[in-house]
Amino acid sequence: MIPRTRTVLLSALAAALALSGGALMAEPTGPAYLTDSRGKPVKNSFNQCWRTAYGTSALPSQECDAELPPRPALPAFVDYEARAKASRAREEMAARRIIEAEVAEKAAAEARYGAEAAAAGAPPPAPPAPPPSPSKKAAKKNGKPAAAGEIRAFPWPPPQASAFAVIPTSMLSAKAEPKLKDVAQRLERAFDAGGYAERSYYSIPGGFAVVSRIELIRADGAPEAAGRWSLRSPVLTRFSLTEYLKALFSAKVGRYRIIAFLATDASLQPDPSKKPTSEGAADWVSQGSPTLPAAIGNLPFTQEHNVTALIYEFERRTPDHEAELKQPSPLPGKGHLEKAGIWTALGG
Repeated sequence: MIPRTRTVLLSALAAALALSGGALMAEPTGPAYLTDSRGKPVKNSFNQCWRTAYGTSALPSQECDAELPPRPALPAFVDYEARAKASRAREEMAARRIIEAEVAEKAAAEARYGAEAAAAGAPPPAPPAPPPSPSKKAAKKNGKPAAAGEIRAFPWPPPQASAFAVIPTSMLSAKAEPKLKDVAQRLERAFDAGGYAERSYYSIPGGFAVVSRIELIRADGAPEAAGRWSLRSPVLTRFSLTEYLKALFSAKVGRYRIIAFLATDASLQPDPSKKPTSEGAADWVSQGSPTLPAAIGNLPFTQEHNVTALIYEFERRTPDHEAELKQPSPLPGKGHLEKAGIWTALGG
């Protein structure tokens, strides 16, 4: 039997052998060279690094081990936003080049087509016809307008007048959002105040025209007291300045006048080439509409609209002379409206 003291010694020896074996199996790891508090290698006077006791498992040092390859540089910081912008710019450039190529290809194809057509002597394709003007829609049934809103058309552009006057917008309607019918009612009241009980409406681009009956006037533009309406207006299916002149052929000597108000947002530029002759006179239909159709009257009277009075003045100087359209009138357009009592009735 083994003594107790010997048993204790054998156990201690076995434990020591186990610890030494474990140490051999897991050798501690650490730096191969001594470093100072800043982590820099400690060197002697010959600029040599001092080794530690870690042996073969020591971690090498790039500064002390000259045979080690140089440490690869860390990748530079990548500006992802700049790369994204550059990528978008490249995509936009590619799209632009595609569009430019398509445009150039289309232009080349058109040029080839034109050259082939010219070589073949074929005329170029005609442009599409413009939509019909609203003033051309006044179809007639049995000598009358086809429908409300499709009243007969005043000549456009209108023939050159003897005088004209632009009516200020402030004299036409006090409503915040006026319509063409409001302006028409204002002009009707002014006509009534001047004694013009008969008038006719016509369509024009962007609005309407309202025309008075022909009247006899004095030299100063005031209506003639006696026989003002003595001239009977021509009753024709088509009416023109020429027909008025024919009616004036048998009229007594004197001056005669027609007043036409044109409310439109279109550019109003009378045509001086339209003279009162049977060939070149602009046609007016003798029987215009006595009222303004709702299809026109309910349209808004905008800031682009203007109302212009055109004065057509005729004169027959002697029984042996034919009546002539005076261009220009010796009286300005505003003077005619003042003498007719219309300007004052409008609030001027």
